[in-house]
Amino acid sequence: MRYKKPIVRDLNLEVMEQNLYDMQEACSDVRYAFEGDDGDEIVSAMLGDEEEAYEFKMMFSDLDAEVDQFLSDLGDWEWRDYIEEYYDLFMVNGKVADSYGGLLGWDSYEGDYFGLQGHYAEEDAMDQARKKLMKELTKEKMLIVFQKCMKIFTQYVGLQYRYDCLKASMDILREQNASHLKAVKRINELYDKADEVSCGFQFLWKEEVAELDRLIESMPTEAFL
Repeated sequence: MRYKKPIVRDLNLEVMEQNLYDMQEACSDVRYAFEGDDGDEIVSAMLGDEEEAYEFKMMFSDLDAEVDQFLSDLGDWEWRDYIEEYYDLFMVNGKVADSYGGLLGWDSYEGDYFGLQGHYAEEDAMDQARKKLMKELTKEKMLIVFQKCMKIFTQYVGLQYRYDCLKASMDILREQNASHLKAVKRINELYDKADEVSCGFQFLWKEEVAELDRLIESMPTEAFL
């Protein structure tokens, strides 16, 4: 009987709200990173462009504000009257389940949601959701609910896309910075060793000196600023 109360796994209200809170936390972490000790390192990873770094920071701040507003809208009682009961049912019939983790059904015995196995179970779930919507909503109210559900869906997907792009860029910057710091540390280690074996770089044919030269040549200019 799980098909009696279906939801889309990664697009139901509970999961969406949790993801939005996670986005907010990540945006705050980025803001603190720019304002804290990591700020100079992030600017360095952006080739020392402070203006570009500031713009990048503001993208996270804007996203944080929009996520906060969206969460506020979702919590508004007027929205809740329309969406709490019907949003998940609309999404089940929205043919988006395959892109968002498939359909889940409520198991009253286990007290939790589980995946619906097989094509027929999914068809039963969509049919059940469709019947409930048609039974409980007038045509006029169905249009209003559909409008609000689509607004929620498009806003959430847009915010998620922006967040994914910004997070990917931030991860790249942090990885670049970590790679630079690791290479600089290796240069310091090699320098001490090369200095020792070459008697203060008097004998430049030593392998340690050649390895140090190769590593220095492979580093970007900004690493030495």
